[in-house]
Amino acid sequence: MKKLTAIILSLVMVLSISLGVSAAEDPKAVYLAAEEKTNALTSLDAQGAGTIKIEVIDNSTGTEQTASMDMGFDFNMQVNTENEQNPQVKMLMGMSILGESMDMEIYFRDNYLYMNLMGQKMKLAVPYAELEAALAQAQTGQTDQLTSLLTQDFSDYYTNFAMTENPDGTKAFTFSIDAAKMNDLYSQIITAMGIALPQDVSISYRDMDCSAVVNTQGYLTNMAMQMGIDVDDSVTSVKVDMDITANYINPGQSVSVTFPDDLNSYPEIIGGADGPTSIFGPTSQSDYLVLGYNDDVITSAGNLN
Repeated sequence: MKKLTAIILSLVMVLSISLGVSAAEDPKAVYLAAEEKTNALTSLDAQGAGTIKIEVIDNSTGTEQTASMDMGFDFNMQVNTENEQNPQVKMLMGMSILGESMDMEIYFRDNYLYMNLMGQKMKLAVPYAELEAALAQAQTGQTDQLTSLLTQDFSDYYTNFAMTENPDGTKAFTFSIDAAKMNDLYSQIITAMGIALPQDVSISYRDMDCSAVVNTQGYLTNMAMQMGIDVDDSVTSVKVDMDITANYINPGQSVSVTFPDDLNSYPEIIGGADGPTSIFGPTSQSDYLVLGYNDDVITSAGNLN
């Protein structure tokens, strides 16, 4: 009886160990579940920043010459699509380059796109129902190679996962994106778009390293990426290094998008089949110029009657 009991206990221990190993969380599976859950949100409040360093090596004169430039940017984004017929979006971006600062504001509500580009304000009617229908048609197109490439499952591109559980219950991840697969994807996209690069030009990704934090509710709260891009031809090499960080604020909670008070005063761009054709103000069309892009003319609206 003692021998039988010992055998049973040994089997129980082996089974317990096996179950423990199989139940261990797979870092990639945990991250992908958090990514899917976060992407399904109908409200999002995010902010982030990044740096871009560009280095150019030029051999066109026979003597190597180098130059570099650093850029910085930040962004703040709020999105609420709980009302599918009236989604609301706010995107604020700032960029610094060569000692100069540039700001851009983009808003969307009530089927209008509003833009403030360094103080130049404008708005454009964008019927959301038509936009949604066009996107749906593109996504379901069976022969659209570009759409297929851009909407594929990218989870196979993620490699080298590691996960650490923090004392507060959050989980920290590090992983990489397969640069070879990204280079192949880029080539396919260029081909699908019908773009032919010069034969001596090559563009390639490198060093695509990522990190992320998932909270106890299973949402992403932080994402960071460091990546490089090389652009080369017969005489010039350009190296681009980017470092980007994004933080998700209280994911899972409804976001109230805040808008400036003067959106109604933005001059309106009147669209046409061949693109924007005129800009009118909020009070009288004669107060503004009509920009006839199609006919390359600029004339007073008051002279059109």
